[in-house]
Amino acid sequence: TNFFGNKDRVSNNMFVRTDVENGQCVDSTFKDTQLMKFRSHVLHSLLEGFVQRRDQSILQRTLQSKTEYVLCVKMTPVQRRLLKRFAAEMEMDGSVNPIYAFTVLTKIWNHPDV
Repeated sequence: TNFFGNKDRVSNNMFVRTDVENGQCVDSTFKDTQLMKFRSHVLHSLLEGFVQRRDQSILQRTLQSKTEYVLCVKMTPVQRRLLKRFAAEMEMDGSVNPIYAFTVLTKIWNHPDV
């Protein structure tokens, strides 16, 4: 069974989302904040059986401690060529999206076949 009902029922209850968002603003009124707290409490009560919030202390007691190693390895000639080409294209483009650049560079650095 579907706990929240069908899509129409959930859509009709979107006022809950709006009330919660309105109560979190810097300029929220006291009434908005109170309504946000009430709606959040009701939503939390509904989800209590489904969402279990735990921190890492539960796992720390049962898992072994983690050991990390950092290996510094020289880039291959293919990696150097890819890096130079990517840098040249970014320079020609003029606008660099840091997230995109990091994603591409990570692929160049970490790909096992390069």
